[in-house]
Amino acid sequence: MKTANLLKLVGFAAATLVGASLTGCGNIVADRCDQICKCENCGERERQECETQAQASVDTADAYQCSNLLEPYYDCQLQGHECKDGRYTDDDNECAETLKQYKECLTAESSRRPGPYENLDEHN
Repeated sequence: MKTANLLKLVGFAAATLVGASLTGCGNIVADRCDQICKCENCGERERQECETQAQASVDTADAYQCSNLLEPYYDCQLQGHECKDGRYTDDDNECAETLKQYKECLTAESSRRPGPYENLDEHN
């Protein structure tokens, strides 16, 4: 999986975590997917895929001890996303600094260099 996809998932998961802490429900994965699926009118399969990807991002952040940096990034994304023509998009311009900090944490905590499919400089 490309780092770009991983970062999208991480962003997705982080936004969900932050959203949950803001709403008080305590489930950022569900909150993130609620936002996305509200925009994209997800079916059950798309919702499950969303939750799987978001949870993977949360698990990655936990494994690298970077959850404290993932949450602000997702919070930013939940507040700055765009829903246009049934397509959800995160605002990576507005949230660039928090994304950078999170990516730096992942790199610093990793015991290996990224492989050819993991380019931390790319994200879509």
